[in-house]
Amino acid sequence: MTEELNFGYALDRWVELFNTGAYYEAHEVAEEVWHRAAEPEKTFFKGLIHAAVSLCHLTRGNAHGARVKYHSCCRYLSIYRPTWAGLDVDALLRELESYLTPLLVLPPGSPIPELGPHPPQATFTSAPTG
Repeated sequence: MTEELNFGYALDRWVELFNTGAYYEAHEVAEEVWHRAAEPEKTFFKGLIHAAVSLCHLTRGNAHGARVKYHSCCRYLSIYRPTWAGLDVDALLRELESYLTPLLVLPPGSPIPELGPHPPQATFTSAPTG
């Protein structure tokens, strides 16, 4: 399998895992590519890692970790807006912000508030281009 195919497969797999709430596993898939990647893929996958880790922290009750990784995810992925490699980066960042807003508006140290019933979903606007 070529590096290009690994990139496309990893992105597909990340979306599948992220969308089913398997955030730790999604982070692992992205991290594998991130270790080998060159720019611009390297920073893109770092942003995906931070998106998944943010929600992983959230599910484990770590509000501080969720906030920190959410903000770094936004920094890393903002340069790939509106879409990159077929992934709707704008939609992903909007969904993350909408879902995490009840947490983000609270002062640090606050307990995790009730969040919406529908966690963020990643979507493709076209087939990944890898």
